[in-house]
Amino acid sequence: MAMRITYRTLGKLIEYMNDDQLDSDVTVELIEVENRKCYPAELRICNYEHDSLDDGDPVIFVNYENVDMFRISNIDKIKYDIGL
Repeated sequence: MAMRITYRTLGKLIEYMNDDQLDSDVTVELIEVENRKCYPAELRICNYEHDSLDDGDPVIFVNYENVDMFRISNIDKIKYDIGL
């Protein structure tokens, strides 16, 4: 069963995660024809440069080419960097 959820619902579901889950990286799993791959992900806020979402829309971004991204946990810096 595939499901679509809003960021509001995602936030409520996160409240039920245990400490180990909360300390895990945000990860996106992509299903390809014969296998599955997992990639680290980040939250971005779209701006005028995005061609298929409106300005201000949140999006979970996956960079296939840079899977060695560094982890950041400073909420104020993240909010500033992504425009919240």
